[in-house]
Amino acid sequence: MKKTILFLLALIFTSSIYSQIKIGLNAGATYSKPYEGYMGFDAGIDFLIGASFEYYLNENLLLKTNLNYERTSFGDSFPFTDNRGMLIGQIKATTNFDYLTIPIMAKYEFGNSKKFFVNGGPFLGFLLSAENKADIPSVGQITDNGNSKNIDVGLSFGIGTKIYINDKSDLNIELRENLGLLNIANGDYGYENISKTNYLNLILNWSFGI
Repeated sequence: MKKTILFLLALIFTSSIYSQIKIGLNAGATYSKPYEGYMGFDAGIDFLIGASFEYYLNENLLLKTNLNYERTSFGDSFPFTDNRGMLIGQIKATTNFDYLTIPIMAKYEFGNSKKFFVNGGPFLGFLLSAENKADIPSVGQITDNGNSKNIDVGLSFGIGTKIYINDKSDLNIELRENLGLLNIANGDYGYENISKTNYLNLILNWSFGI
């Protein structure tokens, strides 16, 4: 019992030595690989913006979270025919998802001056809006709100580098992979009624100590 108490006190003391809080701003791009259920669609590029929070547990290990507004999009084109099977033109279809995402990750810094880092952990996504849009020849544009579940859960993994500005602030460049684990389909669409998110982030983060 005494050894356990001493270990906990040592852990708290070590954490307090290196404890440092950083907050920051995020901006970047999303590259949406076709979700499971949209495998015939082409990948699309969109954007994200948000904020970050980091807490040093020790000299190299941090607890990191983001609050990001992320838009993912992808599309497809396919032939449109009349009742006789005659080709009229191409239907251009696009799908957009807007999410508020909260990843909670462990971040490990390494290299000279802790210039590089890796991080990973779970994320929680809240669907803000969804839109399916189709431009149909001789008909015009048709839109609907899709039929997706409001919650998404998955895993995020990232690798990046840090550029020091001064003692208090730095720029971080990160490439992050996001793999959804839940079936977000909520109705009769998608291949076998299954759809899971899958997208990349390229994130530029400006963070500063407080």
